Amino acid sequence: MRRIQIIVNNGAGTGQAHRVWKETQRLLRGYKIKYEAHMTRYRGHATKLAEKISGRKGNDPVYLLVVGGDGTINEVLNGILDFDRVRLGVIPTGSGNDFGRNMKLPKTPKESLRQICACIRKDQSGLELRRIDLGQVRWEGCEKPRIFGISAGLGLDALVCKKALNSR
Repeated sequence: MRRIQIIVNNGAGTGQAHRVWKETQRLLRGYKIKYEAHMTRYRGHATKLAEKISGRKGNDPVYLLVVGGDGTINEVLNGILDFDRVRLGVIPTGSGNDFGRNMKLPKTPKESLRQICACIRKDQSGLELRRIDLGQVRWEGCEKPRIFGISAGLGLDALVCKKALNSR
């Protein structure tokens, strides 16, 4: 199995992400899976990490795992440069986990990693993986269109989300 690239946001899920990441590391070592972990340090960092990882030279698939919440997943989606090449896996650790819930992803790191490994084996055998549709939104003054995986909102919906992000 190729080395998996992992973007980790230890700050997701009101602190739960750190525990989930530690458990995921233990499982990866137990399964003898080679990986390279990239820790986010600030808002927008996951986008930069995804750009760097997905922009590496070559034609081989890139196995990219996200350990984080909806915001981290959104940042990663907006950083991926080649969606045909990237195989995205998610271990949800956020407080809302809308992406994971809507995609019917497992709730435990152990089951998530089991499914991700099964998908990698399937891909390496030449079998088709599940594809999802992504949306794209642009507005006046927007430098680059934004990609979203589950939902996008404006008006009151966006105001509520903004206030939730900045509230204690």
